Amino acid sequence: MERAQKLKTQKYNEMTEYENMVKANQATKKDNELRNNHRKARVLYEIDNEEYERLRNNREMFLQKSVENYLNCLEVSDDYDNDAIRFCALWLEHSGNQEANLSASTPLPRVPSKKFVPMMNQLSSRLLNKDDQFQKLLLKLIFRICRDHPYHGLYQLMALERQSLNSGSKDTKDPAAVGRQASAKQILKKLLADEASKVVTSNLYFATEHFMTLAHERIEKVNGMSQVS
Repeated sequence: MERAQKLKTQKYNEMTEYENMVKANQATKKDNELRNNHRKARVLYEIDNEEYERLRNNREMFLQKSVENYLNCLEVSDDYDNDAIRFCALWLEHSGNQEANLSASTPLPRVPSKKFVPMMNQLSSRLLNKDDQFQKLLLKLIFRICRDHPYHGLYQLMALERQSLNSGSKDTKDPAAVGRQASAKQILKKLLADEASKVVTSNLYFATEHFMTLAHERIEKVNGMSQVS
């Protein structure tokens, strides 16, 4: 792909250069020669561009098949659960590819959420407050992880939800951090409204608040021993 794109770019620049020279040398003796060179350059560019498009289409097809087949494998077999890491790496790398997201949209909800638990940190870090196909799939996946495995997923969400509570934090000026916080709040709200997860989510949320309050208490030494003031 890189080699084909480089060749295509070189031929395009050459064709454009001849085209500019033809315009600048019209009605001169060099005009016919430049037009012939421009015609040859255009033919070569079209050949290289066709090859590049063929390779690009093949890569798109392989990407879509890889995403779909990884998920199909994870759905029907427990023998290759490490492929969840490979799928996530591929999916996150091409998160802006609509065809890849379309290929993932049907099989992804069928894969048991436990297989994505090890990737919770990487998945939650990609949350944004956007309404595109990738974010819709990501929100549903993280919701399933937190609902089915609250002790492995909720803490990351609560960390994101609290990251900008400090008004002096640099995160308050970071649009990506603000977007992650908004998405985390949205998922937590759904978990608190879900019958299967609301009790555990509520208990963990308030327990974490108490732990944070305790962690911020001042420590004073009395008779050589540390105690909370």
